[in-house]
Amino acid sequence: MRSKSVASVAAVALATVVALTGCVSAEPPAAAHASAPSQTAKPTPTVASAPSVRVPTTCDALVPRDAANAAAATPVLPSTPRRSPLPVAYADDRVGALSCEWKADVAADWPDTSIVGITVIPDVTKAAFDEVRNGSISSLVRPGKYGADSYTLCEFGGYGTACSFSELANGYAVVGSIFRVGKQEDSTVSAANDALFDRVHAVAASLAPPAARWEPASASIRGASTCDDLATIRQITAVFPGTDPNEYRSEGGEDAYSTLSTAQAVGSYYCVLAGSDGTWSLQLAVLPGGASYVHTAEQSRADLASVQSIAGVGDSASYFPTTGTLDIVAGNGWVQLESKGAPLDKIKAMAATVLTNLGYAG
Repeated sequence: MRSKSVASVAAVALATVVALTGCVSAEPPAAAHASAPSQTAKPTPTVASAPSVRVPTTCDALVPRDAANAAAATPVLPSTPRRSPLPVAYADDRVGALSCEWKADVAADWPDTSIVGITVIPDVTKAAFDEVRNGSISSLVRPGKYGADSYTLCEFGGYGTACSFSELANGYAVVGSIFRVGKQEDSTVSAANDALFDRVHAVAASLAPPAARWEPASASIRGASTCDDLATIRQITAVFPGTDPNEYRSEGGEDAYSTLSTAQAVGSYYCVLAGSDGTWSLQLAVLPGGASYVHTAEQSRADLASVQSIAGVGDSASYFPTTGTLDIVAGNGWVQLESKGAPLDKIKAMAATVLTNLGYAG
């Protein structure tokens, strides 16, 4: 992901500012208590029905409120950011990341309010970490004080001042960010970013290893890493005939919704195509094991009142006619198609192809 301006720093290099999933507390599991022997049959162990946070700490332990206030240079409150109701936007959650955010005005968003964000992600590869670092403007990157796999980045501009820090520590990737509205003294914000980094690093460096990543008890649909995994050009033109489609956006680089390639780790992907004559567009997306996020994502939609239940597609499906969005729960996964202006029968036909390609057997 490249950093080109204050806007892109907050939207890309400082991804936690605008893409965090809220301040989620994850307590380590309580120790089991011994019990007297029993002649009754042992109960079947309960299998978790959805992904959970795998980072054994909490947002308050990482950044107490007074530290968040100091970082933002104004009083802040924990907040749940507005997120795109797109499967790949939940990839960080799917890998069990701990995401925390504090805002000066919880009703506002970047760039209209000061924000502090922290994300701690298990199992991030060095390759994914380096890809983001190398995609940032080199003149803005400063080596961090915690080894070769740590760095900070600041950019100052018209919207405000944005700084971030990133590191690989103890089996986790840690990404933090500060955005202060308005003109700020550059060195002051940079120093606040360093102080926040020191505090978060001290906690992250002592964390226990992450728990195993949740996977469905029964088989899920396959993931995708290319648009062809979802639908080939030939399959798309069979439903949307006329002109060959061009793929113009997909998960990765500046168009990534996930942090540090978490989408790739769980087989989540999206792509957007359009007919070369400009008469239609199509967005395809998948998140294996992401069925539990569908309801949450749909509740955030402005057009929720228009939702329609669609029978005969996947295990269940919801259709939003305003945007031409079809959300599908299938094989423990979340599949989404969107084609504004296209008739529902075309979207359903395309969905049948995508589900088959992802190995859904019904």
